[in-house]
Amino acid sequence: MLKNTGKAGSIYLILIPLTLLALVLAMNLPQSCETSLQLPSLSEQELKTFRDFIASSAKDPLSFLAEAVFVHQLVFLGEYSDYQTIGFTQNVSLLTEAVGMLYEKGLRLIALEGLYASDQPKIDSFMQAAQFSESGLKEILSTPAGIWAYGEYSRLIRQIWEHNHSLSSGQQPYRLVGLGQKLDLADITSAADAQDFAKLKKACGGLTPEEYILGIIEKEIIPFNVKALLYLRFEYCLKDIVYREWALFYEKMGLSYDGSPVKILSAKMPGRIYVIFQHNLWVQDDNRSYCYPLEGRLDAVLESLAPHEQRFGFAIKGSPFASLVLNKVFAAKDGKDVTPERICDGYLVNGPLYKYRLASLPPATIDSQNFDSLKKLFGLTPEMEKTITYDELVNKLNAKIAEINKNMASLRR
Repeated sequence: MLKNTGKAGSIYLILIPLTLLALVLAMNLPQSCETSLQLPSLSEQELKTFRDFIASSAKDPLSFLAEAVFVHQLVFLGEYSDYQTIGFTQNVSLLTEAVGMLYEKGLRLIALEGLYASDQPKIDSFMQAAQFSESGLKEILSTPAGIWAYGEYSRLIRQIWEHNHSLSSGQQPYRLVGLGQKLDLADITSAADAQDFAKLKKACGGLTPEEYILGIIEKEIIPFNVKALLYLRFEYCLKDIVYREWALFYEKMGLSYDGSPVKILSAKMPGRIYVIFQHNLWVQDDNRSYCYPLEGRLDAVLESLAPHEQRFGFAIKGSPFASLVLNKVFAAKDGKDVTPERICDGYLVNGPLYKYRLASLPPATIDSQNFDSLKKLFGLTPEMEKTITYDELVNKLNAKIAEINKNMASLRR
């Protein structure tokens, strides 16, 4: 069974951390929502149609991503995620593998939501240092999303740093930019606080995460006029819809919401932006239960392919997936049907979902350097906050990761 639970054991583990919306969703999810995911049964003709399309039009994922970077100024790489489904090895490692190839295609800036934008001076100092600093890496990755997928993000950032330090004099290095919004959680200490919209508004500084990220893009990325890849969760990459659930939520906070940074920037930069979704679990709007992406059709097809055929990228337009109606997952404020073409331009598949895994945290991920700040993020009970040790916190996080990995493996039929 794949579980989508609102609490992890006796503490709020990895619930508060990711975004303002993740905080509220975590506090309001059913305490035990179990969903047995079912793949659709496709006819032989449907399977043939999908397989023929993949064979004729799909490309290997690295080449697909590289082509998108070569043609466009800003490429948004979106990963559908809630607090339990961000940072899968398969998705982050693809970008790690692509660092050198993307540089050859002209990419010069990589922006990550897993790094705080407010830490940009620290990020710049870390990247420019003559020696790789594990403590410097830990300092910039001790964020909610960063610590959750520390193993994978640390490998990605090390790869970017090593690439920069392998360049010849005069070659422009990558710039690494943080996009994450640091929330002020001082007043958010309970489920009741997560229902107080005045406190939530204060926590995000009176800005929606979308407004905040858009401001960072317009300050730290666009003025440099370089090719950039931005790795974000899906809601900040939605191409052509105002997401109804978010709009209703922000309205209660007294905040305006006109769509994702991609939607707003696309009007200002026509033809220069490309949005790619990475394969991942989705969550249905009606009951917050997990579901397969693209109505499960893609995963049903993946089962019929050989292992070496299961990783690829493709353009949504003209694909057999383009006309699917996704209203159960992406309800738009305008009430019109949401098809894949309204949310992204391309799609990357790194294998069937039952193979997806989160990487365990290295033993020294949490220590005296970041322990006190991280305890605040993980919503520990007051008693546990006083008594828990470094190793216990890492072990609890790894136990949650192991549970998720077991649930992912159970998706194989």
